[in-house]
Amino acid sequence: MSDVDKPAPYRVVYSSLVRQRILDLAAEARTRSDGEAFLAALREFDRRLHIYPHFGDPLTDLLVEAGQVASRGGAAACDALRGFGGA
Repeated sequence: MSDVDKPAPYRVVYSSLVRQRILDLAAEARTRSDGEAFLAALREFDRRLHIYPHFGDPLTDLLVEAGQVASRGGAAACDALRGFGGA
């Protein structure tokens, strides 16, 4: 696929609350000695958000038309990463 065919990545902005929670979770991962795995998971999550901005848990099903409203990461991202590593 040439650069002309590639769509421009979406801009992802993490709030200060989300950034702080990620730092807290990273510290927990380091204490469990799985910091590298946490970082790899976080990078993959971020990569997916740049490609698929709808990536995340559905917030609600639409009633009038078929579809769902999905979260864009945020707290859902932190919740997903909190369980990483079996903690």
